Parts: sequence; C-alpha cells; structure tokens
Amino acid sequence: MIRSSVFVAFALAGAALVGCVREEKFTQRRARAWCEHAVDCGSFRSISDCMSASPADNEDPYLEAAIDAGRIEYDEWAARRCIRAIKRLKCLRDEDESEVDAECAAVFTGKVGPDEPCYRGAECVGESSLCATVPSACSVEDSCCPGVCRYIADSLAEGEICGGRTRCAEGLHCPPATVDEPQQRCAALPKVGEPCPTRACEEGAFCDEDTCVSKQAVGGACVWDGGCLSDFCAYDWVDGLGTCAERSKTGGACDEMYGDNGCERVRDRCVDGECVRPKVGDECDSEDYYSETCPDYAHCYEGKCVSYRYEGESCDEGKKDCYGSLTCYEGGAFGRECAFLQESSPPDEACSVPE
Repeated sequence: MIRSSVFVAFALAGAALVGCVREEKFTQRRARAWCEHAVDCGSFRSISDCMSASPADNEDPYLEAAIDAGRIEYDEWAARRCIRAIKRLKCLRDEDESEVDAECAAVFTGKVGPDEPCYRGAECVGESSLCATVPSACSVEDSCCPGVCRYIADSLAEGEICGGRTRCAEGLHCPPATVDEPQQRCAALPKVGEPCPTRACEEGAFCDEDTCVSKQAVGGACVWDGGCLSDFCAYDWVDGLGTCAERSKTGGACDEMYGDNGCERVRDRCVDGECVRPKVGDECDSEDYYSETCPDYAHCYEGKCVSYRYEGESCDEGKKDCYGSLTCYEGGAFGRECAFLQESSPPDEACSVPE
C-alpha cells in the first residue's frame, strides 16, 4: 500500500513536469506549433522550412532575461494551454482563433509600470500596453535603444471612456462621439434593426448599409460571406444573386465560379469542380506563373507545380524561385543560392535589462 502511494506520488510529479512548458523552451515550442499548423494549411512544405523562414521567432534571449529579472511573470501552465490551442486549429477558412489569442495572452504578465524603460511590450503592465520607442532618444548606431511602457486600457466596462487603442470588453464597442455625447464611451453592440456606426453588431448579425441585420442560415439570400451564419455566400457574379451555403470538404464538389472559397480547408483548391489538396508535381497552367492550382509553397514552372527554394538552396537567376523574402544571389557552395539579403539587427542578448 505504501509502495503504491509512493508510485502515485512520483507519477503525479512526472505528469506535472511533462505538462508544463519551461520558459526557455516556450518561444521555440510555440514557433514549432505554428509551423506544424502552417504545414497542415499548405503554407510550407515542411516544418524545418517554416522554422528557417523566420529564425528570429524561434528564440528570444532578452525575453528570458526579462523573466529572470522579474520584469515579466511567466505562467508555464498557460504556455501549455497556448500551444495546445494552436495545435487544435484545423486550417478552416474563417476559423475562430479567439481561444488561441486568449490562452497565449495569459502566458506573460508584464510587471513594468507606465513610463518605465522597456524593450518588449510583454514587460508592460496591461494586456494591451506597448513598449513605445522614443525616436529622438535613439541613433541609427544604437542597437540597444529602450522604449517606455505606455499603458493602454483593455476590457473596459459599459459606460467607461474609450477611444484610440483602448479596448472595450467582449460584447461592447466604442461608438463615435456625437453632439449629445461628445465623449466616447463603451456601449453594448447594436442589435438587429439598430444603426451600426462602427460596423459592429451583436452576435448573429452584421452591418448592412449602416443597420444591423440578421445573418442568414444555409439557403438564405446573401451578397457576401459576412451575411451568412456559415461564413460562405455562393454568389453568382453574373446574376448578382447569392445563397448561403456550406463549404465542401476535401474531395467534395465545388463551383469554380466561387473558386477556392467554396472549399472548407484553406489548403484546398477548387480544380475541375472538386476541392483537392494540391501538391508538388501536379499539372498547372504555365502561362500563369502564380498558378492557383499549386500549393502556397510552390509555383508553376513548365506545366508542373515546383517547390520554392529555401535559405541555402541553389536557385536560378532566370526565375523567382526563392520563397517569400529570400533572394537568389551569387555566393555559397552552389554558386547561386537563396538568402536573406537584409542585414539582421544585433541580437537582443547584447542589450542589458533596464534597471
């Protein structure tokens, strides 16, 4: 009985160690989770390609130093929830990412007060606060030019003064000032039939010609995606009529008039009336270099979808085959290779944490 109790204690301790995410691992694990999502969505051919495309997002030495200095409070369990929320995303069009935003926002809590020096917005008190640089205090040669924390209120209650970058609580908006009410204040979102001066309406409604109207169910008339509960309006540009419809899953039927928007997953393309996941080697229209029948990480070359090249890979000067902001230049082991030509800024690990 004693031995079993000890075993349970050790098991629980082990689960705690596995469950949380240590601060020195969080930035890279979050980047990897987003890259796994990007690959699933068809934006990159592999996780390693994605990770190498934005190396600065994979680690942040200054962030770790700020946590050690007590300028930022790090929640290892919130970090775990953040990463799990990213992994739960399904690459659907118009997918709701509010859970990711909420969980990831809880990972860091700033401890630095307004007008105090900072290098990261995460250091500043208040979820919406930012670290604002003061241009007049910096020079081009100064790689460690701190800003100051600017407090920006968020989750303001109904009736509280709002405006600028401040945010009202969920279910509220910040209507413009009027002659009768010259001060902007948070108010409930307009209901169906009420005017919508900020283009925002209560859930289940949208702003149509400055008035909130109900979103239509599948089969209802529409003129754009925002007017449908399904977030998809099958609009006929010839007849000028639309019907709210469900998007098709991979392998399902689609109408080329609506294009890829009729497919449920962002990675899918509407080809010959079917939602398909394109891949390298598929046939494409060589007349259209950026053929929509190719995945995002590929382009059409000589009638076939060909993968873009990544940092350090050989490239051809005659065509744009380097991915994103990479440029094909002379140099390296392959003669011409894809590389980031912009000089990267000095690493933040060279910057000391403000006193």
